[in-house]
Amino acid sequence: MKEATALRTGLSTGSCATAAAVAALRVLLGGDAPRSVWFTLPRDGERSMNILRTEHGRGWAEATVRKDGGDDPDATHGALIRVRVAFAATPGIAFRGGEGVGRVTLPGLGLEVGEPAINPVPRRMMAQNLRRLYQGGLEVTVSVPEGRSIARRTFNEKVGVVGGISILGTTGIVHPFSHEAFVECMRREMEVALAMKLPRLVLNSGKRSELAIRARYPALPDQAFIHYGNFIGDALRLAQQLGVRRLTLGVMMGKAVKLAAGFDNTHSHQVTMDRQFVSRLAQEAECSAQSIGLIANINMARQLITDLPPSDLERLSALISRRCHATASRIYGGELEFILLTNL
Repeated sequence: MKEATALRTGLSTGSCATAAAVAALRVLLGGDAPRSVWFTLPRDGERSMNILRTEHGRGWAEATVRKDGGDDPDATHGALIRVRVAFAATPGIAFRGGEGVGRVTLPGLGLEVGEPAINPVPRRMMAQNLRRLYQGGLEVTVSVPEGRSIARRTFNEKVGVVGGISILGTTGIVHPFSHEAFVECMRREMEVALAMKLPRLVLNSGKRSELAIRARYPALPDQAFIHYGNFIGDALRLAQQLGVRRLTLGVMMGKAVKLAAGFDNTHSHQVTMDRQFVSRLAQEAECSAQSIGLIANINMARQLITDLPPSDLERLSALISRRCHATASRIYGGELEFILLTNL
């Protein structure tokens, strides 16, 4: 049997921009064009990155790197990231957005509206690494030549970043299929929604469930609808931490029977449907003996919707909804509306 190999980590766009900025500044200060540079990560530790090319002119230098996202299926994997560093007459470091770097149009991202979407942690990372080499005024312009086309494959416009991608990274490292990255994306979406002072946030697993709930709340904008995937518990914990006051949680039957049993991570790799538990719920809901017998042999929770008589499905769905609400309420303490989606 072939041995499993560990998935390879990569570097964030913020790390790539930092490496390019360090290389550019070295050239600007009269050094040779480096083939690679070392830089410090936000949470200690160092990494190196290869430099594809450098250019320079009077008062400026530029370096380009190629993003390596490791084994993470990130939209920016393989993208070129270019940073130009120029001397500035004023003190401090001014960050500019070049080609393919988006601009912030909504509050809540930790950046002023109108600023380039270079997030606070990458800005600090670049500043800390550049200050080790030079203390004077600098202008740092980050570009991603393919940024506009890459942005179409992201949720950037939903959180108010238009015209390109964001330069991101809280640790500088990209972990494959990262749970941390998914939760961070949910956090950014919630922060934008709160900054917009929306009256309610709607958590749903994906696009199909979002479309079903939109009929109930047609006036809510896109920013109110946040996808949790399989991480219902993480989404609820974020809502609690960020002070969301009113929340709607929409869950399809397959995830609902797991949530009702007390599992807030509903991925099939983590937990499978417990037929015995569902049978006990059906007995408690006073479903017919025929339905209880059917439940003992189902393979998918969706069969509850398709195979149970309408009266039994209604009773069972009501009990599953109450159990789901109870599980969610142990995590989130605000005003919570639970919707069991049975018509998808």
